[in-house]
Amino acid sequence: MKRLVIAFLAVTITLLVAAGTATAQVHENKKVGYRVLHPRNWTEVPIKTSENWIVGKFISDKDYHDHSEEWPVSYRPEMTVILFPDVLTKGRKVERRKEGEATVTEIKNPYRNYEHYLDENLHEGGWHFSLKEEKKDKDLSWTLIEVTIDKLTHGGKKRLIAGVFHADDADYVVQFIILEVDYKKKLKQEVYSCLRSFKFIPREGNIAKVSSGRSEKVEEWKLAPKDRKNYREEKQKVAFRQAKERLPDGWHAFEYKGVYLISHVDRKDAMKVAALAVALTAWLEKTFDFMGDEYVRPPIIRICASADEANAYRRGSGDSWFGGDSREIVVVIDPKSWDPGSSMEGLSVEIMNDWFMDKDEHVSWWTMPTWLDSGLDEYVGCAKLKGAKVEFKNDAWGKDELRTAGRKGELNPVRQLITMTGDQFWQKWHTREQCAALVRFLLEGPGRKAKRGKTFLKDYITALRDYRKEVDRLEEEEREARRAAGASEEKPKTDEEEEKEEAERKKKRADDWKKKEAETLKKLFERAFGEWSEKDWDKFERTYRAWLE
Repeated sequence: MKRLVIAFLAVTITLLVAAGTATAQVHENKKVGYRVLHPRNWTEVPIKTSENWIVGKFISDKDYHDHSEEWPVSYRPEMTVILFPDVLTKGRKVERRKEGEATVTEIKNPYRNYEHYLDENLHEGGWHFSLKEEKKDKDLSWTLIEVTIDKLTHGGKKRLIAGVFHADDADYVVQFIILEVDYKKKLKQEVYSCLRSFKFIPREGNIAKVSSGRSEKVEEWKLAPKDRKNYREEKQKVAFRQAKERLPDGWHAFEYKGVYLISHVDRKDAMKVAALAVALTAWLEKTFDFMGDEYVRPPIIRICASADEANAYRRGSGDSWFGGDSREIVVVIDPKSWDPGSSMEGLSVEIMNDWFMDKDEHVSWWTMPTWLDSGLDEYVGCAKLKGAKVEFKNDAWGKDELRTAGRKGELNPVRQLITMTGDQFWQKWHTREQCAALVRFLLEGPGRKAKRGKTFLKDYITALRDYRKEVDRLEEEEREARRAAGASEEKPKTDEEEEKEEAERKKKRADDWKKKEAETLKKLFERAFGEWSEKDWDKFERTYRAWLE
């Protein structure tokens, strides 16, 4: 027993010395087969359920600052472990197969090696390799890489330091990204100590299965309703199971009334998130019952303890979005967080967007006209839980914006508001508040009982759904016709000719979009309100303005 204790102490002391005298902690992944030290007081961050390459991720608990920029920036360094099995890096393939009427698209092996991975995934700014050295430590062969990120940077100039460790059948990469100002004077020694601590250990799993190297996308709307429901249910169950399997210490996962929760906060706070999700989903089903009985997948909500943690979780390999049909929602419970996209407001909007998307793909945030998308976002973003139900508290800032616009005579008539293009819409910020007020008027104000107002949203959304279906059908027929005709053979072009043609294509796409947007708004208005008379509009407008005041 004494020999075992002495041996353990010897190994521990060796590790601590290698890591810079008690400044690091052990991270071990037995499935994949490696052990490495990470800096002390760095928190392990969960990995996205659709991630195929990253097998470990850590973020510093401390903010580092760069005051040399015009605007001082803060950044929390990250450490990532990435696995490239040889069996999965032998060439990119995209395969498509038919399952009934639906097409299943599968992408395999998008990265040849780590350097190719950087080309596709390093988006911190303009960068270049500043160091590349081959190393040999006893039986371990590895490559030391440094990358300087110093052009058009997001959040300060940075340094990437990575060790690429070569096994017989895979490359293991330990990667750090830190602020350049902290590279030499604060973190270099610690980072290099961690790299030198890397060891291979016996594996308990198949690395080709741990890192699958493939993602799948299904045209689910072409599946039969029963098959689509089964597909969505299975997708959520698998995503939740994978999330639980990848949970670091301090995280917990549970299900509450059909909502999947993955949380790094107090359970009491997590339950508030779950209760809001349940109540809001019930409200959506009741308020927009005309959308039909299409199955909506239960939300998977990941609750982070800080905005840095949420951002680190979101960052992953570029192909991980491809298989992200679970539509996991990330929310932050942190009073210091300023990001509205990760707040409770953002949570409510994401739940609504996913609900509409599952009900009918033709009624989603990217098909809705700007006025409807913005109005619903602003209204639903105010959702608050009251008992077991949800209510929508109007914020004082929005009221003040509308009062100011009213005094200036800048309030738009409803007919003008709902036929504005995006360019027209964003000329005045209070236009968004006007749209939110219109939605509130229709859902809880006098509009919900008015002769024309009570079916206003139903008529408009139904017109949108029917019109988008027609457009999609015509566009699909055009694509089929082009495929049948075959691509015409083109003569080789010079770089200047290709650049000129690309610029012309971009301008044409922009012009076509503006023209199509205006045409769509006009046709939706005619379909939804074609039976309204001038008298109807005058009465509706007077009632709406009186309510605003």
